[in-house]
Amino acid sequence: MVVGAVGLWLAERGNGARLSEVGDSVIKIGVDIGGTFTDVVAIESGSGATATAKILTSASEASDPSRAVVEGVLSVLRDFGVSAQGTDSVVHATTLVTNAIIERKGARTGLLVTKGFRDILEMGREIRYDLYDLFLDKPDPLVRRSLRREIEERVLPDGSVRTRVNLDQVRGEVRLLKAAGVESVAVSLLHSYANPDHERAIESLLAEEFPELDLSLSSRIAPVIREYERTSTVVVNGYVRPLVRRYLTRLANELRSLGIPAELRVMLSNGGITSAGVAAEMPVQMIESGPAAGAIAASSFARDLASPKLISFDMGGTTAKICLIDNGEPSTTNFFEAARLHRFKRGSGVALRVPTVQLIEIGAGGGSIAHVDHLGLLKVGPESAGANPGPACYELGGTLPTVTDADVILGFVNPDSFLGGKMPLSLRNAEQVITELGRVLGLSTIEAAIGVYEVVTNNMAIALRLHAAERGRDYRDYDLFAFGGAGPVHAYGLARSLGMRRLICPLGAGILSAFGLLAAPTMMQLARSAMQDLSVLDVGRIEGLYKEMADEGLSRLRGAQAHPDTVEQIRSVEMRYVGQGYELEVVMPNGSAPDEPTLAALFRAAYKERYNLVLEDVPVEALTWRLTLKTRAPDVRLTRRLVAGTPRPFAKRRVYLPDERAFARCDVYDRNSLPVGFELRGPALIEEADSALLVGAGAIAAVDSLQNLSMTLSS
Repeated sequence: MVVGAVGLWLAERGNGARLSEVGDSVIKIGVDIGGTFTDVVAIESGSGATATAKILTSASEASDPSRAVVEGVLSVLRDFGVSAQGTDSVVHATTLVTNAIIERKGARTGLLVTKGFRDILEMGREIRYDLYDLFLDKPDPLVRRSLRREIEERVLPDGSVRTRVNLDQVRGEVRLLKAAGVESVAVSLLHSYANPDHERAIESLLAEEFPELDLSLSSRIAPVIREYERTSTVVVNGYVRPLVRRYLTRLANELRSLGIPAELRVMLSNGGITSAGVAAEMPVQMIESGPAAGAIAASSFARDLASPKLISFDMGGTTAKICLIDNGEPSTTNFFEAARLHRFKRGSGVALRVPTVQLIEIGAGGGSIAHVDHLGLLKVGPESAGANPGPACYELGGTLPTVTDADVILGFVNPDSFLGGKMPLSLRNAEQVITELGRVLGLSTIEAAIGVYEVVTNNMAIALRLHAAERGRDYRDYDLFAFGGAGPVHAYGLARSLGMRRLICPLGAGILSAFGLLAAPTMMQLARSAMQDLSVLDVGRIEGLYKEMADEGLSRLRGAQAHPDTVEQIRSVEMRYVGQGYELEVVMPNGSAPDEPTLAALFRAAYKERYNLVLEDVPVEALTWRLTLKTRAPDVRLTRRLVAGTPRPFAKRRVYLPDERAFARCDVYDRNSLPVGFELRGPALIEEADSALLVGAGAIAAVDSLQNLSMTLSS
């Protein structure tokens, strides 16, 4: 069900023609499936015109996620009034991989391991994520023990072979797995990152004798050191690969049946775009596909802003995502945990070694459910009402109090103009569920709504402080960049609680993640582990690894329609002091060959920045060499036709002001009526179709040259 379709303007730099002035329309479409809404943004590259749509996700995704995508694409094409033949690209972000792991809805998977390593998934790193919990739970392995088979073979850490792989045994074990109903096979042999020959021999055998089985090799999916993480990563890849392959194939066929000639492309967790074919082969790299899109959108804006330091704050219907952005680039990591049993406890999830935009996700969205715990305390989230049944005010069957219900009562959200008036909300339903929550707490309806607002704001503030501290950053040095449907509503309260000085809200905040798909570069990241003491660095071997990675990466990028001449190559390396258990990644100077003085200096500078400490006399070693290949990011921005004159508030509304902890009648402005240079002092509300920005008392909001709302908070 399309619940909102909003026309914006989006201009490629220097171009502002109307759609009707362009003879041959070329349409680029981005589709982001979220927990509550599926957002669609389409750009006409000649005129810069844009069409957007919001679709209740679960209405289509419950049985087939591709239905929501097709529905949204049809909606924006109808809005343009152009043929699907003019669609140049469709870029897609999805939570399909994450959901499959959380819900345990992947394929029946078998695992082949070196003899003696059958229980590596249970053993893990042998670290307890909670030392004092005597009844500590760990995630159940995605592959049951009876489907893990041991193979006679042994490769040593230096890549030499002690025992050749027994292919006759492999043949017999795979027959047993197939008889047990296995659809996909993952292979993770000891030290295969150093020598993949045994895994490749198994690949050749299965391709010839068992072509119906999906196959994932650890030496191809994650050729890096540490057996547990590498095994866990390839298992996840094998577990979701049949599901993702069928989904992307079906979606590509459905888009083609609409008359769209463009190849489907997909957002990866690292914030880059690749072909549907590469994504289907390595779906584990899609684990953070959806959340990464928002951080990429924020990074695109950061490059145009005077301040290079932003905190991306994306609050949607189910979660809030936070990412630190420095010098126009999002923070990244090569380690990720999926489906954590405890959101803030590292080690309670499924460990993955994949390049990922480094986000922290909090169960704090518009649909997050408020409840009273066993101690009688008010809690919000992480459970969410999602889109089905949704918040009570949606009138879709929801009966539990949510953040959106509280926001309606506090005046932040106008129930009559939600999604441009296409989806009216019920104030009566919101009051009923919040009143019942207040009854349990011994509070009035208003007091309970204020409690929900303050608890969810505090949850996000705590998470942001921890995330910044873990990376050695002071969040007060950053500006808060707020988007998502609920982000602008809660941004002022969050910024005030953190003592931040500046808040920025972009145009089209509610659909910005989908825009991020159109602002993302085509990218591929590769890695090879080869432990090297910097004092005796084998430069020839390392250069050989980089050439091998470059050849593989360029081949994949060509499949994603990237021309080799447009690809930038960025070298990096993970290093540590000898004896440490964790590494820091540093970027090497462009085009430079690795050498001991340069690498050691880069590492010590990074260590000093992170830990404010340098160990001058301790030798340094390198473990994993990485190569990023990416094209230039598309040069697009959200704009609208410039307006002139002095805007007037179109209404007054009773709104809760968190500074005063009291209500006041505030002016309400239409975002689309505000010209560049317009300035107002709060308290006020600024509304657009899919979001609203609260300007607190004493704060000053102004429309900058990029049509962002830039707010200076009072001290």
